[in-house]
Amino acid sequence: MHSTGRKAALFAAILLTLSTVSSVQAGDPKALGSPSPLVLGASGEDPFLNPDPAQPIQPLAGMPSPDGCYGRSDLPHMSGHNPGSATAQGNTICRVTVPRIRVESYLYKEDCFLFYCWWSQVDAKTAEKTWFSWIQVNPAYACPASSPTSRFKIDTYSEVTGRDNQVYSAWTTSTSGQLPCD
Repeated sequence: MHSTGRKAALFAAILLTLSTVSSVQAGDPKALGSPSPLVLGASGEDPFLNPDPAQPIQPLAGMPSPDGCYGRSDLPHMSGHNPGSATAQGNTICRVTVPRIRVESYLYKEDCFLFYCWWSQVDAKTAEKTWFSWIQVNPAYACPASSPTSRFKIDTYSEVTGRDNQVYSAWTTSTSGQLPCD
């Protein structure tokens, strides 16, 4: 009887610890892989400031990019180039070349214990070019030898300096189904 009480107390302590550690729950409500038009950033606001990339912010207030630019997070998948790796693509795309184009992408793997799940960052990639119309990064995760299934998520921050010399930015997200990788 006494050991049953200890087991219950230990179980309650584990649940309390996990509930405070898990910052993002599974089942992100954002649309999968949908493009997001880049919008003009608010003056004085640091467009690179996102204290928790696991919780993407909405596009900044403003007007859509006149250069037809948008950001896109493509669905995480098993790599065809690097067998045994999960990968995804973060893109910033414009209709025309722009003075500066940038993309940052964060790849997350869903970890679970009992019925609590959270996202753990496993890779991040950043790229920037001048006078280009498209840029892409591919964050990846090398799967261990024992491969049960896992879900992956990519968050992408896209930013351009348009031909009007204004800075436009947006966040996009895409979450995979179960992939044979843990």
